[in-house]
Amino acid sequence: MDTINKLLLAFITLIIGLVLLGSVATSVGSVNSLTTVTNETQSIAGAISEGIVNTSYGFTVTNAPTDWKTIDCPLTSVAIVNATNADVADYTFYANNGTWYLSGTTVNTSKFWDNNNSYVTYTYCGDNYLNLGWGRSVLGVAVGMFALAILFVSLAMFYSLAKDAGLIE
Repeated sequence: MDTINKLLLAFITLIIGLVLLGSVATSVGSVNSLTTVTNETQSIAGAISEGIVNTSYGFTVTNAPTDWKTIDCPLTSVAIVNATNADVADYTFYANNGTWYLSGTTVNTSKFWDNNNSYVTYTYCGDNYLNLGWGRSVLGVAVGMFALAILFVSLAMFYSLAKDAGLIE
């Protein structure tokens, strides 16, 4: 193989490797990361009638866990606040299905709620999330090894070119 073909092959390998590395790293990132929702608006108007709270009226967050996530990856870092950003102390939250209920019997809507809205912040697992810690670690190592392999192949090709050109003995 002549020098120009080796040089072209080395550059193509390097470019393809970098493109694949970015793609693999992005894919691994999506299965290794939890997603956080901040201040999802939920109206409590349906649970209140004349200032009295219906404690059996349930609310559900948009990204409620389903299927395997109900057991293996329930919602975490949950906070429900009112318009003044104060914690809503009187609620019961079920992390395995993303539902919550007001548990107090009365609510002064004019004082604590902005248009009867509450704001829910939580962290959830996406559909492709890998919930096994060791699996996430192995994927991270695999991306690193992939990067090293591409670097090694490219360096070997450039070394071969330098040797053929007499730059290295």
